[in-house]
Amino acid sequence: IGRNFSDYWFIKYILKQRSGCLSYTVGGLEHFIFFENLQREQLLCYSIAAADLEGSMAHCKKVTPEDVAEDEGGDTPDEPAVEPQGADDDSAGSR
Repeated sequence: IGRNFSDYWFIKYILKQRSGCLSYTVGGLEHFIFFENLQREQLLCYSIAAADLEGSMAHCKKVTPEDVAEDEGGDTPDEPAVEPQGADDDSAGSR
């Protein structure tokens, strides 16, 4: 809420494709995003870490920042910051 994600490379891919599944790696972790066009200006997206999935997601396209940059004919788009989670996370004890 209150953040604009449209400059992130994988979001640019989603906005262009409008429907499907993609695989991407950020911070050394593989993720999948499933997305579907709801209405003209609305997309429903579901993101999940690959480690939390069972089975093959071979139908999802592996997308990199370079893929998006090539499609746009420009520089590599921004990548979101990845905040470490786990033992050093102060909120871990309160979950």
